[in-house]
Amino acid sequence: MVNHVPDPLRRAELRRRTFSTTKMLDLGDGLLRDEARRLRDLLQFFVVPNLDENRRVPAEEDLARRFHSSRNAARAALRLLATEHSIQRVAGMGTYARAEPKRWRSDRLRDSTSYPQFGALTTLGGWHVHYGVPESMRDAFSPEANRLAIFEKRQTYADVPGVLRTFFVPLRPQDTLGADDAAEDLLGILEHRFGHAPVRADRVINAVPADESTAVHLEVAVGAPLLYIQTAVYAPDGSLVLLYFVRQRGEVMQLSVQPERMI
Repeated sequence: MVNHVPDPLRRAELRRRTFSTTKMLDLGDGLLRDEARRLRDLLQFFVVPNLDENRRVPAEEDLARRFHSSRNAARAALRLLATEHSIQRVAGMGTYARAEPKRWRSDRLRDSTSYPQFGALTTLGGWHVHYGVPESMRDAFSPEANRLAIFEKRQTYADVPGVLRTFFVPLRPQDTLGADDAAEDLLGILEHRFGHAPVRADRVINAVPADESTAVHLEVAVGAPLLYIQTAVYAPDGSLVLLYFVRQRGEVMQLSVQPERMI
């Protein structure tokens, strides 16, 4: 009987494939700081809320595999969460969950923004379709979802960056979504093209310090306070059909939430 144990080179190739070639959160720029920021958001939504206080957070290697990211990004994402006091790292003992801080919640779908006296310019960044939904996210989506469209949009006002948004859109085999659609009404696409009407939202609003990635994109100092908005949009059957994260400079624009819809 032949024991098919991979040789060292094969094991190294499998390891590289796990942590490199399947990376979901690399949107083309290849920057670790951007990948870590996007993974931090997914961990905050999918992992941290499911941990009881003082329960150990999964290891970096485990998180990297779960979310098809690099291990370095997982390490950096945990550092970001620790800096924000969402988790705590105890030297020699590991990383643990903390009591969830108070956040403002809303189920409303319109971001009514107070703009300066000049128009906003929106630029699309990093359009990417990832085939194969990570296991840690799969249960939240429709069982038919087999892809994730991932992209970012940045808004500037008179050349001053004000808002950075990151979007995750699960797609079923029959769903079509292209880069051009990112400029359209995503909620309208979800309801009318994808047949998810009527959608509902769960929104969490709080403040976070600017990480290295956001500091570059929004041209602020690392650690500067930013408004942070996490929005999950659900279909009538309860499946998650859109997840997006917003980081916003308060001195550039202000936000009020109204019972209407627009992204």
